[in-house]
Amino acid sequence: MTKYSFDSVYINDKNKELINAYAIIRDSAEDLILLLKDLQAKFWKSSTQERTEFYYNIRDKFNSTELTHKTKLEKAAFFIFLNKTCFNGLYRVNKNGKFNVPIGLYKFR
Repeated sequence: MTKYSFDSVYINDKNKELINAYAIIRDSAEDLILLLKDLQAKFWKSSTQERTEFYYNIRDKFNSTELTHKTKLEKAAFFIFLNKTCFNGLYRVNKNGKFNVPIGLYKFR
């Protein structure tokens, strides 16, 4: 039992990609998991150089795809993938609003 009782709760943030990811997790988790498993499988089967190319390809797709009703699932998958594979899990955009964090140089399995 919680200490507080609310009729409704709202989540809000200036980062529309973060809010989109939250909404997709809330509403379409199973579909999101399938997309993330596909991205993960492609990433893990690759060499270090191929992983780097794959990361930057996904980053380019993320940056060039407008967030719309039709693209929101894919954008959420890209957002989470990039967050897990970028340098220190940062979310940073340039002055044009494009995600620009480099790949993290981790020792993968």
